[in-house]
Amino acid sequence: VTGVQTCALPISEKVRYNAARILGEMGDSEAVEPLIDVLKNDKNGSVRLYAARALGELGDPAATIPLIEFILRVIKTSQNIYLILSTHVLKVYFSVLIAIWDNVC
Repeated sequence: VTGVQTCALPISEKVRYNAARILGEMGDSEAVEPLIDVLKNDKNGSVRLYAARALGELGDPAATIPLIEFILRVIKTSQNIYLILSTHVLKVYFSVLIAIWDNVC
């Protein structure tokens, strides 16, 4: 999965989030673990968001726990819980979880 390996390199955020987006569109299940790594470790919020969306498109249940852990980490580190809960970003993460859940059921 060459595209995922690109996500891990120290290159521009635009290249990293486009690689994540494309991997989701390709539907390759081999991308799940590397995308989870991007979700957990990339320092850029946009890149993490695109990785989450890609995981949702792939619909693999293996992404459920990492997504929940990430959401909890975001909430825990936020100084204003109401602001963070109302953001578009968390809405996307929750919609990804719902998409995965729908795929499992």
